[in-house]
Amino acid sequence: MDFFGIGVLEVIAVLLLAAIIFGPHRLPEIAGQFGRAIREMREHARDFRDEYLTDFEEIREEYVEMRLELEDTDKGIRQDLQDAQAEITGALREAGDEAKDVLGDITGTGADETDSSDAADDAKGEAVAATPPAAEPPRRARRTGIRRRAAQPPGGAATTPARPSKVISINRRRGSG
Repeated sequence: MDFFGIGVLEVIAVLLLAAIIFGPHRLPEIAGQFGRAIREMREHARDFRDEYLTDFEEIREEYVEMRLELEDTDKGIRQDLQDAQAEITGALREAGDEAKDVLGDITGTGADETDSSDAADDAKGEAVAATPPAAEPPRRARRTGIRRRAAQPPGGAATTPARPSKVISINRRRGSG
């Protein structure tokens, strides 16, 4: 049986040591003081727990109330956003229908004809034809992993830059070592 990691033999050893140090006639007095100290600590712990648990319960209740209010507000906002989205979608559809009607009037076709999409495509084509083509971006050379040689000097022969004299190649060092 262990009590806070202390075995029975350790407890007996501590009691014997206390009897030797304090004497057998003072052991009951020390045990009484130890018991009173334990009782007071338990009372303080109980008071602390009761006081702070009630405070904690009050805070928890407030938290639950606030959470419910926020969830209700969230639901209301989501519903308002869905209503606004539906309203905007309807307005955009109406505007699109009106735009098709106006486009049909401009191109000379009626809105009741089934070729309204063809008229819209023709109008788009005319608008595209009226705008000048954009300049193409310059093409970049593909990287193939091969280094391109520098342009040859006017003398004809290509020159390669000389290696510094103090640089020793790794292969040279291995071969000579």
